[in-house]
Amino acid sequence: IAEYELAKVRLLEGNIPVATKILQDFINKGNTVLFKDKALFLLAQINEYVIKNRREALRFYSLLLEKFPHSLYFETSREKINSLQGF
Repeated sequence: IAEYELAKVRLLEGNIPVATKILQDFINKGNTVLFKDKALFLLAQINEYVIKNRREALRFYSLLLEKFPHSLYFETSREKINSLQGF
């Protein structure tokens, strides 16, 4: 949880590479699933809106759908995927 909050701070500071690295490391940790869907969603949004990397944004939104089908971010991620794919 602390890693997620630290990533948000780095994002607000404009340190995008460090924020994305922290989020990716947090997601890849095997110890807890708490906040991982939120971290994936934030990573997808960073790629979509800040970095402007649609392919990576799609990958993270899709990963959220695959790994967290009961997430509060599920429906929004599905809509984002459809939007980014042009549907």
